[in-house]
Amino acid sequence: FVERSLGSLESLLETSGRWSKVTRCMLDFGCGSGRTIRNIDPKGHDSVIRVDIDQTAIRWCQSNLPGYQFEHVDPDPPTSLPDGYFDSVYTISVFTLSDEEMQFSWPQDIERLLAPDRTFIATLHVDYHRVLNGRNIDKEQGYRFVDSKRKWFKPDSLPNRYQDAQHTITYVFEHRSLYFRIGDYVERGTADYHD
Repeated sequence: FVERSLGSLESLLETSGRWSKVTRCMLDFGCGSGRTIRNIDPKGHDSVIRVDIDQTAIRWCQSNLPGYQFEHVDPDPPTSLPDGYFDSVYTISVFTLSDEEMQFSWPQDIERLLAPDRTFIATLHVDYHRVLNGRNIDKEQGYRFVDSKRKWFKPDSLPNRYQDAQHTITYVFEHRSLYFRIGDYVERGTADYHD
């Protein structure tokens, strides 16, 4: 899945004509255990920063993945990262896990972090994932947050509002276009799983 996710990102950037422009300063937003970014050679970029709200994951990355920069960020924006610094920001399985408050607050900060006319890639749970996992959604509302009482994630400062989010395509276009010009929407575009 990791190599396929990285390959998907590279393919999306190449298809959009952005690969050559965006390889200078990259942000892996929600890097977890560094599963994707560890496959990108940090020497090929001026700056590659990886951030996550999971302190345990960041500590593990800092101890086990030398040569890469990892930073912990609070669950609520803004980050202390500089305005307009990044040529590309990507999130894999962040907005698939966030409640609606996070769905709106983080894109505003990501917009701040991006240099003008640069690229943001986000993965989402939309039709394929919903059908695959038997999820229902009110098509008129367009968004559903499943707060599992099992609490899939560790309690070490991770918010309870970090569980399972489902979207419709209409919801994505209506709400993401508040912050970004949507250049492309690719169904199952990341590892043939997330939109």
